[in-house]
Amino acid sequence: MDYLKKDIDEIITFVEKLPEKYQQKAFEVMLSNLLNKGKKEQKTEDDGNDRTSIEIPIPVEIKGLFKKHNMPMEEISKIFYIEKNEISPIYELNSSDKTTMEVQLALLISLENLLEGKTDKLEFSIEDVREKCKELRCYDTTNFNTYLKKRKILFKDLNDKEHVILSNDGKNELGILIKELVKNE
Repeated sequence: MDYLKKDIDEIITFVEKLPEKYQQKAFEVMLSNLLNKGKKEQKTEDDGNDRTSIEIPIPVEIKGLFKKHNMPMEEISKIFYIEKNEISPIYELNSSDKTTMEVQLALLISLENLLEGKTDKLEFSIEDVREKCKELRCYDTTNFNTYLKKRKILFKDLNDKEHVILSNDGKNELGILIKELVKNE
């Protein structure tokens, strides 16, 4: 409220410098503009769906993926919060199956890496997936590597553990996963 008082005081100071016949109308117009500006700012802050517009350059590979799956690019803001050059995952995986979650995390981490500019392809490192699985409590010490190997068709090669690139099947699976996440949003 103090910021409004300050702005109104500035309007009054300005209006008092005008000829008397213009003061009333100038005050009304300026006050109206101030209040409308405040409503717009409040609406975007209090809207509950604080999804920022995408402010980072979206790589062509991601645009193509979204186009192939008939999704508008704005849908990306339902799985990642994007502000300036920062990206934060906001998706929630609904599976209780560790195999499914591990593969889904690998796909989503590859998307996040490309969005952040860490890579120039949809790729991830095995260690990043392992850490994310631990964080989300879906890490299976015994079968972790086996889960990815069972779905090896989704990846070009699992031998380079730092640079696992999605195959065409993996990209398609990622598109399907994004659609599911957006639908459940």
